[in-house]
Amino acid sequence: MTCKLVLIEGLPGAGKSTHARWASEILAELGLETKLFLEGNLEHPADYDGVACFPEEEYRNLLSDYSTFAPIFEQNSVRRGSHFFLSYRKLREVDGLDFPEELANLMFRNDIYELPFEQNAEWIVQKWTEFAEIAERQEAIYIFECCFIQNPLTVGLVKHNVPKEAILRYVKRLEQAVQKLDPVVIYVDQEDVDRTFRKAVEERPQTWSEGFIEYYTGQGYGKSCGLTGVDGTIEVLRCKRELALEIVDTLESTTTILNNTAYDSVKGKRELAEFLSSSVVPHHFRKIDSLMKRHFFMDILQSFDPILVGTFPIDIQVQGSDLDIACEVHDFEWFEDLVQRSFGHMDGFTMVRREVGGIERCKVNFRCEGWPVELFAQPVPTRSQNGYRHMMVEARLLKLFGESFKRSVIELKQNGVKTEPAFARLLNLEGDPYSQLLDLETWSDDALLNLLKKSSD
Repeated sequence: MTCKLVLIEGLPGAGKSTHARWASEILAELGLETKLFLEGNLEHPADYDGVACFPEEEYRNLLSDYSTFAPIFEQNSVRRGSHFFLSYRKLREVDGLDFPEELANLMFRNDIYELPFEQNAEWIVQKWTEFAEIAERQEAIYIFECCFIQNPLTVGLVKHNVPKEAILRYVKRLEQAVQKLDPVVIYVDQEDVDRTFRKAVEERPQTWSEGFIEYYTGQGYGKSCGLTGVDGTIEVLRCKRELALEIVDTLESTTTILNNTAYDSVKGKRELAEFLSSSVVPHHFRKIDSLMKRHFFMDILQSFDPILVGTFPIDIQVQGSDLDIACEVHDFEWFEDLVQRSFGHMDGFTMVRREVGGIERCKVNFRCEGWPVELFAQPVPTRSQNGYRHMMVEARLLKLFGESFKRSVIELKQNGVKTEPAFARLLNLEGDPYSQLLDLETWSDDALLNLLKKSSD
């Protein structure tokens, strides 16, 4: 099974957002497609952020009582059984809709995270289950910040103070819902909760800290323990951390705890990369990942947004396949000087710069520990370069057409056919195979399947 979901957890201020962004960067550098969703993303595929939940009768009353807003509410609502889900925060923050105070209060009271604990759990688990069905059919690795453990803890402990067994059941149900995505859980830990929260209070707006403190001490666990102010909030956070670590220890998924107490970005990113390499990067790819790390390929080229493209990320490499790294370069003299100093001692080193179609480009070749390496540089964003685009089209075709098609591609490559011509031959594409493959970027799945069927007739 291949990991398609990375879950980043931790307390506020622990460094979750930073680690989530790093995870996306690390995997993207290896040519792996990622979809990053940070806390508060209103388009989150598995969570409800700023969404009000209304039973049908209440929803009909809402449309009647606020008839001026009824058309736009209906356009932004989704029906699930006998309930309607309305994305009110998106209407306010993205579309600029101005609600009267009583309507804003009504939306907030019906927010899915204001529901009773069990109702909240039911709706969230259903959303995660639906997300897993969709994500399983995609190539991308999803990266979520915060919503797997922290949200159940917040609604269960901070808001409702339910027994910890109920919170654990909630998280375990989420884990079961996405089991088919082979998720990994990364808990970013801060041992000094006091310092972490006070640091967040200093760095963030006063309105944030005031609202946070009121939320954490004015209800649920904080209120039941008589906790108040910054000190009381810190006590709630300590309890939350202890329970989070206990939950992590019970999970069946692959997990790790990264100690970020020192806020050491170099150490933190290195440890994260090591974990992702061993648990998320596909097995066939790990030797290459290790090679590139030993020789600091991506670190040296980091100014040029390097991405590994070609056959290795999509597992159709054969004996002699290059490690192809695409780079975005505008200052070629700087690039060539850096490459010469860094890799010029490698076996078979060559570097050629020329202009093709009015676009300057530089191609560098050498061997590293016996592996052929090619750096390809041009003044075009790496994700817009043909090498990356070809790889993404080919990854989609391999996923859609299955193992038999993949074996046919590899067989042609073993007989000396280049990658794009191999795909074009199997699909009976006439003309230039490189441009023909790019034309398939916009085709629907049904159209591609029909193309395969015709090529097999």
